[in-house]
Amino acid sequence: MSGPLAPVCTLAFNPSSITSGDSTAAIWTSNDSDGIIPYSCTGDLGSGNLTSASGEILNLRPIQSQTCSLTINGQGNICSGGITVSGVPPPPPPPPPPPPPGPSPVPGPSLSITNVSCGATGSISLAWTTEYVDGFGVSHPYGDVGTDYWLHMCARPSGPNPFSRCTAYGEFFSIDSLAIQADRRSPNTYTFNNALNGNNYSFTLFVWNSAMSEAASGWSNIVSRDVSCVVLNQPPVAEAGISLNGALFSQSITVTRGAPVTIWLSADRDINGDGFASLDSDGWASANGVSSGGKCDWNIDLARPGFSVQRTVANPASPSSCNQGSLSKVFNDPPGTYLYEVLRITDAPGAQSNIATVLVNIISPVSMSLIANPPVINIGDSSTLTWETEGFGPGECTIDRGIGSVPPRGSRPVSPITTTTYTLSCSNAFNSASTQATVYVSTIPIIKEIPPR
Repeated sequence: MSGPLAPVCTLAFNPSSITSGDSTAAIWTSNDSDGIIPYSCTGDLGSGNLTSASGEILNLRPIQSQTCSLTINGQGNICSGGITVSGVPPPPPPPPPPPPPGPSPVPGPSLSITNVSCGATGSISLAWTTEYVDGFGVSHPYGDVGTDYWLHMCARPSGPNPFSRCTAYGEFFSIDSLAIQADRRSPNTYTFNNALNGNNYSFTLFVWNSAMSEAASGWSNIVSRDVSCVVLNQPPVAEAGISLNGALFSQSITVTRGAPVTIWLSADRDINGDGFASLDSDGWASANGVSSGGKCDWNIDLARPGFSVQRTVANPASPSSCNQGSLSKVFNDPPGTYLYEVLRITDAPGAQSNIATVLVNIISPVSMSLIANPPVINIGDSSTLTWETEGFGPGECTIDRGIGSVPPRGSRPVSPITTTTYTLSCSNAFNSASTQATVYVSTIPIIKEIPPR
């Protein structure tokens, strides 16, 4: 198995001998892999970094003879090249004419910061302008860097919840830093998301020429401002469920009036389908959380109207620690649907949640009867069917044999020609039941006794 390739590079100047005032080009090749090649020259070309493994720099005008060397992958100066300069430097060009009179320039860039909100969903909005900024044309051995600049906004947090953004050298394009290639006279805006409660953020605006490396063009820390993120304590959120078996929880149950039942109440189930049960957005176990001095208050008696407390769970370690059961109940209210306010959660600083509710549907006990009178008739005679039901309403009961829908209680005559069984059936969303009665038709005439006169 072979190891990593040995560093290889070449450096030459073309032409390698010039008269002062003439230009030359620096040409280099290498197998560099880390993206930065430090260079060092013994004369006015100075030192800095190259940002590509191979390339050339044109129009260099050194004023003295010198030797330059390159360092590849940090493993020593392994290649060098020289340039010879002769003659006397030409006189400097005349100074440019003064600019026409105009408005007084703004002395340097400005950075204004508006603290919109901070916290788990907080953000800090920033706006700045670099109009009338002087000194952006950074001088370096390779000539003029031009006028195309990158602006960087970096958040540098400190505090109890540090989470660095754009702090390490070379990491200027990380997720929460900003790089906008823009006209230096244009206003710019930036929103820093997910600011954390308790942090102090120092925002610094940098400038970098896009054509060269950071070291070659020179970083300029031109302006900075500080802002503190403070978010108010958020109240908990209560969500309650109710169950008749301690396993299946929902927002409602159905019970029979007057019948004993056992119920369970939950705080740790997602009842409304939003993906969350009871919670504290500041963190259930945080310094301001429910477990650090808060409580769960329960209306376990299902008293109404309103909310009254019969049981309190102090410092619950989690929402499941608030759950209640098994509770014996008898519901004697008239049939109907009843809303009960059952749960309120308070965090350590005293912020109270909403009051969570459950529903109880109370239905009547089911009973029914169907009687045929008389039960035995002759052909051509009639019998009266009489029925009564409890727990069913209009439109929920039928009698077969072509009779159809009937009210919950009533009577009607029937005249079958053969022995016939009639079935009364009732059903609704909560119950169903049926019963029967038979009318017998005699094949031998029934002699009715005639009372004496």
